[in-house]
Amino acid sequence: MNQFQLFHRTGSRAHARHFLKLNGNVAIFLHATKVSLEAEMELLKKHQLKPLQLVQLQPYVRGSALVVGVYNRKAV
Repeated sequence: MNQFQLFHRTGSRAHARHFLKLNGNVAIFLHATKVSLEAEMELLKKHQLKPLQLVQLQPYVRGSALVVGVYNRKAV
């Protein structure tokens, strides 16, 4: 299970609301195939995390990527 799946399954989205500022920066390490990586990027968007940059770590860590983005939840 990668970091985002853990985030998604454990209800950590609620933790993100408490620990991340509006427009706060996030960095998530993903271990996925290219096809599932695109699906993971869509899940990030669904959970109000706007990916800004995707860095493939291919020669160093096979099948891994680092996603840097911004947390864009709506103000409550």
